[in-house]
Amino acid sequence: MRWRFVRCLPLVALCTLSLGSVHAQQGSRVVQLELGDAVVTGFSGVQAPAPGTRLPAGKSAADLTFIDPDRPSARVVTLSRPGFVWDGRMFAAPKPFSVFAKDVGQVFGIALDDQTPPNIYLAATSQFGLNVVRRSAGGAFDRLKKGAPGAGWMRGQFGLDLQGGPGAIYKIDGRTGAPTLFANVTLDGSPNPGPALGNLAFDAARKQMFVSDLYTGMIHRFDLDGRELDRFDHGVNGRPAQRLAPVPFNPANRPNIGSDRFDAEKPETWGFAVAPRQVWGLAVHQDRLYYSVASGPQVWSVGLQRDGSFAGDARWELDVPAQAGPLPVSDIAFSQQGMMILAQRALVAGAYNYAMLTRPAEPQVLRVSLKGPNDPPSPGRWKLVPEEYAVGLAGNHRNTNGGVALGYGYGPDGALSTAACESSLWTTGQNLRSDPAVRSARQPGRSRA
Repeated sequence: MRWRFVRCLPLVALCTLSLGSVHAQQGSRVVQLELGDAVVTGFSGVQAPAPGTRLPAGKSAADLTFIDPDRPSARVVTLSRPGFVWDGRMFAAPKPFSVFAKDVGQVFGIALDDQTPPNIYLAATSQFGLNVVRRSAGGAFDRLKKGAPGAGWMRGQFGLDLQGGPGAIYKIDGRTGAPTLFANVTLDGSPNPGPALGNLAFDAARKQMFVSDLYTGMIHRFDLDGRELDRFDHGVNGRPAQRLAPVPFNPANRPNIGSDRFDAEKPETWGFAVAPRQVWGLAVHQDRLYYSVASGPQVWSVGLQRDGSFAGDARWELDVPAQAGPLPVSDIAFSQQGMMILAQRALVAGAYNYAMLTRPAEPQVLRVSLKGPNDPPSPGRWKLVPEEYAVGLAGNHRNTNGGVALGYGYGPDGALSTAACESSLWTTGQNLRSDPAVRSARQPGRSRA
């Protein structure tokens, strides 16, 4: 999942929360964005056979379980009124607005523009699985584990009703809440075949939008009318800046859900760009676009010219410390003091029964800073030893789920304080309260033990 905030500009966007468990409150169809609110994306959940249902011969319950298109894949979450002196404990946050899977499918990347109120942009994702179906002779849809002639995407996987697909970016009108197709990311007219998109970044200074493509490894640049302006190819134009061999896009890696070479349970068959050119997290900072690369993982940047185009001066920024494994950086944020905050996400699982969206791992939220004059010499501009935020109670407290944002602080009465900019850090996570030793003390509104 991911998120963005209405924050010191005023909003937050966070990617990837598991929204399927909180579907009861559907929200209104008019966006209500206030200072300190967050926009959060996550898996919409499923429709499963009722317990005790007699299953057809040769079918399991998983065979008859489908994405629920009537549940949210993105929501506005009100974080401004915890109701007590906020100290990191859990509180029940209202969710006044929802975007449903039937409109936009599954989404991960989020961006907010600088309009009042801001418009919300959502990017199609494969991070909650790729689910394919085929219409049977009787007219119903059968789930497929492998690609086959006549296969198509399950309803709720992508926003097909809006002529979207794996390459779709959707725009949610900040006033009306109406979803529309902002753009379909293609490469020379060839559509994204399934891996879908990584993240989004809005460039307020130049009024443009960036998106990373997990299939091609390209970073595409759009104007705010949804017209593609140009693209940046890290594999070809970035790597040589560090004297690394170019890694061009390989169109032969294109997946085909009409072929049995595609396996819904094996993400390695979905056509993701190879690690040296796979770009995901994005952030605009000081006239440069920062982006993460799966190989390493690493963070790079490229300059932005006055007209918004890429400057062609790609620069390696840092190797991300892999304390818990080389997990991709799915989100990047910068503080006003220039701290770079990185959120990792575990690799997609592809579980047919939807029981596990990511593979077991310890994704981290890390903070790195620029070197000072007294720091020991080392390659790059950033300190090699990062600071780490504890996320969740389970295991080694490394339970983030890929999104990060900075928000306002809170006053002594528990109310949002707009005078305390960037006083809180928000991240999405999973299994946050699963430690049995402290679970009882972590009920909503309970103080910390």
